[in-house]
Amino acid sequence: MNKSTATKADIPGLLDAFVNMSSAGAAESDPDNLFLKRFLPLPEHARALEPDTLLIVGNRGAGKTALFRAIQTPTGVQSIAKVSPRVDPQQIENSRWLVGYSSAGTDYPAEIVFRKFAQNQDPIGLQVIWLGYLLRCLQKAGVLATVGLPSGLQALLSNPVVPIEELFAGVQEHLESCIAALDRLDGELSSSSRWVFITYDELDRVSSSDWIQLTKIVRGLIQFWSSNTRRWRRLRPKIFLRRDLYERSAIVGPDVSKIAAQRVELNWSVRNLYALLAKRLVNQDFVISRYLGPDSPPVENRDELGWFPLGTKDQDYAPMVAKICGEFMGANARKGSTFSWIPTHLQDSHGQVLPRSIIRLFEKAADMERRSRRAEWPQIIHHTALRGSLDLVSVDRVAEIKETFPWIERVQAALRKASIKVPAERMELQRALQIDWAGENEQPPETSPYGLLQFMGELGIFYHRPDERVDVRDIYLDGFGLKRKGGVKKPF
Repeated sequence: MNKSTATKADIPGLLDAFVNMSSAGAAESDPDNLFLKRFLPLPEHARALEPDTLLIVGNRGAGKTALFRAIQTPTGVQSIAKVSPRVDPQQIENSRWLVGYSSAGTDYPAEIVFRKFAQNQDPIGLQVIWLGYLLRCLQKAGVLATVGLPSGLQALLSNPVVPIEELFAGVQEHLESCIAALDRLDGELSSSSRWVFITYDELDRVSSSDWIQLTKIVRGLIQFWSSNTRRWRRLRPKIFLRRDLYERSAIVGPDVSKIAAQRVELNWSVRNLYALLAKRLVNQDFVISRYLGPDSPPVENRDELGWFPLGTKDQDYAPMVAKICGEFMGANARKGSTFSWIPTHLQDSHGQVLPRSIIRLFEKAADMERRSRRAEWPQIIHHTALRGSLDLVSVDRVAEIKETFPWIERVQAALRKASIKVPAERMELQRALQIDWAGENEQPPETSPYGLLQFMGELGIFYHRPDERVDVRDIYLDGFGLKRKGGVKKPF
């Protein structure tokens, strides 16, 4: 990738390559070969392979499901292991990864079934049912020897379909035998230097429409593993949790604090965000490589992972961004650096940028250029397209939040009606958030205006400025219908 050999005739193909980078959470649906070419293993991902890492925490869109999918295949695990010298190759070779919960398929109960079951259970009962599904998972994978378990329980564990109440009753009746079976398994794994990792993803879907039952169910899982991780050293969990769910329901009690200390948080640095962009682009179409030429960051071919970016510093990716969008967000440096403008305007109030957001920003900007060209060759995306696509990304981001929290639609409507301009006084926002939640099936965990504002701060939407006023980052501005005081007219 030395001299750029692309020409103006390649512009339509280049823009098509940008538009087709797949930002819409495609980790669940991409074929394996394409998925790995779009997946960027990070050092944080490698930490998730370590036996003592029990929780993987991140916002929606931070790459939890992509990591979850990657570790289900030997190729994915090996590709992650290569990015960190901390990973023990012998452990990777002798590890098996199983799915302890996923909403895909029929191995686990439907949401409505799990939620109804949880309504009548105490924390111990929820630990028992998670024990039951662990046993079924291990039995199905051929890992657990059921010899010694009562015949009725063996049937429950092996039957393709078992009602949740029957499984609960069978495990509860033979609780001591169930634990003994897992003790034996852990001993066998230890004597043969093997590990079995049980992975849990999409836990917010066990009861997405009922926050109380959701937190109860997740807490039961966390407490089950918290009380057994010192007992079993070769049978280990990997629990993927949305950040808000972790902060609101998981860190409760002394046992849980122990497991919480053994966690990885999926945060994306500027370098990693641009490395992901580069990986998606270079593996998308050869025309991109011809276009970038010497402005491409250093890459190497890593077989199933495709072209892999090697740049270790933020600035290794600056020439790529300048080639695509120009160095500045306007005619000169006074308008700001494009390279820094992008992550700054995509970050939430915690300073975090989701990888999905940066990919989507370039996709939508390229689509705007396809419909109305403004960039002058060799640039292919104009700064006005970046500004315009930010508003579209904001709308999409809020729509994603509504999928997770349907009650956000009421909040969005209330803020639009109040015509809030930010930064705003806290009381002005609290008046706007005086929403009557009585009779609503979908409610936030905090319904008072003060509590709701605080919770939206926890979600990274609102934040407090040093002057005590409340503000919102640009990634949420247009999506919530908010205006910025003193904002300039949009140039499109």
